Amino acid sequence: MLRKYLNRNYLKQKRRKIRRTLWRGLSSLMSDRFAHSAEIGLSRGYMAYREAKQAYKFYHQPEPARAECAPNALAPLEYHALPERCEVRDGVLQSGLREDIALALCCAFKGRHQVLELVIDEALAAPGSAGLRWVLCGSTRDDWDFIQRQHRKDPRITGIIVENQPLGRKWQTAMATAHTLYNARRFGITGSDDVLTARLVDSTIARGAAGPGETPLMACMEWLMYARDPLPQFYHCRYDTLRLSQPLGAGRFYDGAFVDAMGGILFDSSRHAGLDDRGFSEVTSRGHGTELLRPQDHAVISVKGAWQQLNTAEKVLGAKGIVITESSFASYGQVRNQMSPEGFRRLKAFAF
Repeated sequence: MLRKYLNRNYLKQKRRKIRRTLWRGLSSLMSDRFAHSAEIGLSRGYMAYREAKQAYKFYHQPEPARAECAPNALAPLEYHALPERCEVRDGVLQSGLREDIALALCCAFKGRHQVLELVIDEALAAPGSAGLRWVLCGSTRDDWDFIQRQHRKDPRITGIIVENQPLGRKWQTAMATAHTLYNARRFGITGSDDVLTARLVDSTIARGAAGPGETPLMACMEWLMYARDPLPQFYHCRYDTLRLSQPLGAGRFYDGAFVDAMGGILFDSSRHAGLDDRGFSEVTSRGHGTELLRPQDHAVISVKGAWQQLNTAEKVLGAKGIVITESSFASYGQVRNQMSPEGFRRLKAFAF
């Protein structure tokens, strides 16, 4: 009811603005002296009309069903490129023998194959990556072709195809698939344009081999953004802890024992936004803290390009809860030392 009331008020204000602007424009036509003003007034009136029309369409379009599935629901697997030992019946991955590995990385994506391939290859370039497995989750025919190519290139890369909406269900299906396939010491999450440096991946694998950490979650409140503005450059990004207390969604590493205790459920399947809340709230509600990663030692690099994305470079640069400084001079050497030589070369040559 409140939303309808606010929408109605908004449209009333727009109608008043249209009438007022058109009246001024028409009144100006009565005198040659204000002919120019009339042209401006009519132009403004027309623009106000278009804006009101667009607002009407926006506010009167049917809202997407936000609870179209249960919070723990999984999407049926339409296509899959999984290890031969796996069995899928009626779109459901059957539980079987879980492979013991060091790290399972999950990524839900749609498109952006060029930068995602860089993300995948950089993680696999870590010295200890023999115990690393990728679980990709796409939604289109092109995504399926990409998953097949990656799986043929390296069997450590597996993937599935599910519906893109709701996004929470897509991410949870990726996590559930990884948890069903692998008995991993750590489960990692990253976006399709968020590079985890080889040093970060190698350190995570080594620490997982040493046993459970003091906290079940490693994540970052600071990260690097690589964007063109107008030339390629690095930005050091940091959450303002007075406004935001939850770490970045990309570059999260959950302890395997914690994920087992959660039954492999880290995302709310019914949600379209705020997808990272559930995993973090489960950590804090159990009285655990978060071990924070620093980009000076273990960087997560958010690569911003012309592709479709939830958070563009412009949106990040204008965000009130993020403290941003241009850091190309300092970050260049840090990234070069942390990435594999081939990954760093590809990052520099990346076509935005």
